[in-house]
Amino acid sequence: MTTHAAERESIRRALRVERLLNARRTHLVRAVALVFFVGLFAVLAIARGDAAWNTDFTALFAWAALAALFVVGSRVSDTLGDWLVLAPAFVDMPFIYDVQRAQYPTTPSPSGVAGFSMGLFALLLAIAALSSARWQIWLTAASASVWEVLLQREAGVSVGAQVSAVVVLGLTAFMLTYASDRRVELLVQTGRREKLAALGQLSAGVGHDLRNPLAAVANAIFVLRRRLGKASALAPEIEQPLALAEREL
Repeated sequence: MTTHAAERESIRRALRVERLLNARRTHLVRAVALVFFVGLFAVLAIARGDAAWNTDFTALFAWAALAALFVVGSRVSDTLGDWLVLAPAFVDMPFIYDVQRAQYPTTPSPSGVAGFSMGLFALLLAIAALSSARWQIWLTAASASVWEVLLQREAGVSVGAQVSAVVVLGLTAFMLTYASDRRVELLVQTGRREKLAALGQLSAGVGHDLRNPLAAVANAIFVLRRRLGKASALAPEIEQPLALAEREL
């Protein structure tokens, strides 16, 4: 394995650890937010006395319970955590589809409801990208596209709008994966610069440590040559070693 490939692999392992940490944080935030949402949902349902809201009340509790299980599951093992980052694709998005679809019989603008859900899907996709690998990002984007197209079809939205929604979600996934890949490249370059800087500092230190004793040796040869030169002409067996030492220094 080349040095460049080894650096990339090392950084990918570090990013995997970071993704798992982000997944745990994301699941925790989802659980807290859902518990708060369920509580607020119950208070408003009781205060307004609106029986229609009770239809989705069980689903909300189930959604919050799953989010809590994901928090626990993501801490059990790293392998399980790698798969639980797909929760937005297989839990959140179907739930949003179900809730938004339930509003169609009473809402005056089903297309507006479908358009609002696409914003939620894009938000979930962006959040999922913090803790997902490349293939997981694209799988989440595919799930979002399927649910959004189904919502728009049932809302009577044109085929062109459905295609536009898929294109927007696909471009979002492309930008997220590009940002992830670019981040790896920047980390590789940064690591290489840090290694070169450390090597430069080491070289400067070694040069300094070598320069002082070599200067002392050069001065000693110079003094020795002058003293021998005063005493008598230097014999070849003395001149040759001195010349060799000076040349090598």
